[in-house]
Amino acid sequence: MSDAKKVAIISAIFLGIPVAAICDSASPANETTGSPAAPIVPKPRIIQNPRFKERPDGADVERFYPPGARRKGISGRVTVQCAVAIDGRPTNCGVVSEEPLGEGFGAAATALAKTFKLLPKNAQGVPNTGGVFEFSLQFRPAGH
Repeated sequence: MSDAKKVAIISAIFLGIPVAAICDSASPANETTGSPAAPIVPKPRIIQNPRFKERPDGADVERFYPPGARRKGISGRVTVQCAVAIDGRPTNCGVVSEEPLGEGFGAAATALAKTFKLLPKNAQGVPNTGGVFEFSLQFRPAGH
């Protein structure tokens, strides 16, 4: 790969431009193996200080509480990461961490994520669409 192309790719990553616009499918072969070079996939932009139009309340958390964990009186903590669709709704949510495992807290928090709706821009005025946000949620049985 030429130095000019390396600089163009690094610049694209820094500026948030899709690298696919620079690295087409006819990318040069890997110098070691002779196979086509793997495309570079930029990391998603993490939304700092998201602002919400809608967010879950205590009743929503209670509604999504895993039934088995509730019966056993088990608390849980989950962190979920979601992409933000153009309408501000979370999409492609996944569990980043979950404690304890196997009690359904990750699935519950992922389902609960659908109750969020982000405003078009974060607190600094940066558009949310195309970025990802994380939220952490503590599930506690009633009376604890």
